[in-house]
Amino acid sequence: MSELLTIDSISVSYGSIKALRDVSVRVEQGDIVCLIGANGAGKSTLLKAIVGLEPITTGSITYQGHCIAEAGSSDAKKMFPFFGKRLGSSNNLRTDEIAGRGVALVPEGRRVFADMTVEENLDMGAFLVRDEQKIAQKKEEMYDFFPILGARRKQKTRSLSGGEQQMMAIARALMSSPRLLLLDEPGLGLAPLIIQDIFEKIAIINREEGVTVFLVEQNALMALKASKQGYVMENGRIVLDDLSANLLQNDKVKAAYLGE
Repeated sequence: MSELLTIDSISVSYGSIKALRDVSVRVEQGDIVCLIGANGAGKSTLLKAIVGLEPITTGSITYQGHCIAEAGSSDAKKMFPFFGKRLGSSNNLRTDEIAGRGVALVPEGRRVFADMTVEENLDMGAFLVRDEQKIAQKKEEMYDFFPILGARRKQKTRSLSGGEQQMMAIARALMSSPRLLLLDEPGLGLAPLIIQDIFEKIAIINREEGVTVFLVEQNALMALKASKQGYVMENGRIVLDDLSANLLQNDKVKAAYLGE
């Protein structure tokens, strides 16, 4: 296996507040990797940094062996705009450029287009795909994978339940055929049986489609059981990382996140 995503000592600040501090994470090709931690620990900020929605102030992010974000290169571009890509944008890709390289984010809270139909939402997920035949084929694949979406393809998204909206948000992300799927709290606010179903779908996406998954989740038990490697974040720092099976047996993890 080779590293698909390498996060090397990155920091992110909101004004004087440091949301991430010297964070390093490795995601191997083909794995499911989870990040657990309390609400406000900085987990969502890390995902936003990966897709270019938050600038990093230290470190770098590498995807498929290519740097997609590097601290300082944006400042260099501002100082020397006539050098264009060489100093700036080549090392800080825009969000659409990162998506175009095969990274898809399912954001916290689903962020669906409530007044659009299920089918229109899926079309939005394929905005970088230019082949109409591929788009149509991918939609049918999503309807087969999530049958409830096929049954409700013409319904407004606001009429779906929370679990159905989460399924649609995942399907929307898969419309671009990503190599790396970033999931931000897929179980948030859902009933236990629905969460179980969502995690079963995530396992199938990883196993049968070969999609690498980086999963952020407050439900530590579900996340660790579903993943191969795990990281624990507290106050913007990675405080533990190990095989997920080992973290499930870690006394600190048990006490803080598993209620044992």
